[in-house]
Amino acid sequence: MSQWFRFYGDAINNPKVLKLSDAMFRAWVTLLCLASQHEGILPSAADIALVLRMKAAKVAEWLTSLTAAGLLDCGEDGAFRPHNWNARQYKSDVSTERVKRFRQRKGNVSSAVSETAPEQSRADTEQSRAPAVSNLERVLRTDLAELLGPSRPLDLSRAGVWLSKGYSSTLIIEVVSEVLARKPDVSSLNYFDAVLEERHAAAPESPSDIAAKRDWDAAARLWKSNGRWPRGHGSDPDSPACQCPPDVLAKHGIQRFSMRRMDA
Repeated sequence: MSQWFRFYGDAINNPKVLKLSDAMFRAWVTLLCLASQHEGILPSAADIALVLRMKAAKVAEWLTSLTAAGLLDCGEDGAFRPHNWNARQYKSDVSTERVKRFRQRKGNVSSAVSETAPEQSRADTEQSRAPAVSNLERVLRTDLAELLGPSRPLDLSRAGVWLSKGYSSTLIIEVVSEVLARKPDVSSLNYFDAVLEERHAAAPESPSDIAAKRDWDAAARLWKSNGRWPRGHGSDPDSPACQCPPDVLAKHGIQRFSMRRMDA
């Protein structure tokens, strides 16, 4: 049975991820895959090198760079873990035990209750369930708790209110960090409301709004003619973070980064 893990779509907006080189982005995803096979804990550098058939020195370079980038944590035991792994890869409620309990209550106990079979079906079941707290809010609460520290055990339910108002997780963390630096004795998350509202109103257009206004056709022509990518258009087609519409790239005979990897 294949092992799967959650990879959040908002990763493309994470400043830590956006600062990675293409090679280091691939390294990060590779290590996430390995961590998913070992309950969130990465094997030793020597074992990783053996599994990936690469030099241990290169693995050590990955671990050092990704730890400095804040995407890996090194525990007191010396083991590396993806940052916030437990919060993002929380244990879900599978159907088997719930069905067993139900049948036991009805006096129809069966030991042949099957697991939710395909991995995709299990993922679909989780997504169709309507949890009281969304995945995005769950992760934000974890980040806020880490930022506030154990000395400030505040009610974190305000995170859901902020997200419902359209505030991005990045904006929320930035504002909370800045305010705490000036006033560390905050007694309630409501204290951040006014600053968040002001900053959200003054925030520039979102990346998607800006991308829609760019002249992608002209950018693609320039890239095709001399390999230059205009400033203000984000990452170039050699990067997995390129935002140029696929149809524009195809029009000019430019192959996307992901397609080149598939052909390699």
